[in-house]
Amino acid sequence: MQSADQIAKDIKSGDLIFFTGTVFTSFVTQLADGGMSHVGMAHRIGNDVYIMHSVSSHSMGGRNNFAGVQMTNLRLMWDVQMYKRLDVYRLHLTTKQYEICKHEFLSLFGTPYDRNPVYSWVRQLRRKKSMNCIHLVLHLLEACKARTKKFNLRLSHLKTHGTFVKSFNKPVSVNFLTAFICQSNRDATKEEIVTGKSNARNLLGVSQ
Repeated sequence: MQSADQIAKDIKSGDLIFFTGTVFTSFVTQLADGGMSHVGMAHRIGNDVYIMHSVSSHSMGGRNNFAGVQMTNLRLMWDVQMYKRLDVYRLHLTTKQYEICKHEFLSLFGTPYDRNPVYSWVRQLRRKKSMNCIHLVLHLLEACKARTKKFNLRLSHLKTHGTFVKSFNKPVSVNFLTAFICQSNRDATKEEIVTGKSNARNLLGVSQ
């Protein structure tokens, strides 16, 4: 089984990382969309890799984590046993394009997670924007003008934009039902957004 450190060696900033999850909602997404359930954009700092993504809070380890646009160390994602596989796709972004992606991500930090159509409809009534992992990545690609192919909101279509690099797998054992029941899609507080955005800005090397 590969460790997060071994995986990080094959990842560059700007790569798209596709995950296969182990919780109930991930399983449903996999059946409908080619075996994957999550996507984010990688940012490398030395031997560490961070993922810019929009995620439900259960995927990050429990109820104390907010759901939505955030930045997470790949080691945490790989070690919490909520993912059993990841695929790396290289977009070959220019330095300028990647800088645009970083700024756009920061502008969206803390945006609530778009869990499902009903959830989205309720948010629309409240005039509150939300996005899931695909919405975020497509937005970043559109912002830096790297999206040259027409996509709908499907993970399997999105991966055709990049060049496949490598897959990583690990054996996991997770109670699907328990993980589903315990999930919490709590929005970030103002304090969490301010603190998290400041930390992400430092990690990305983006000045105020």
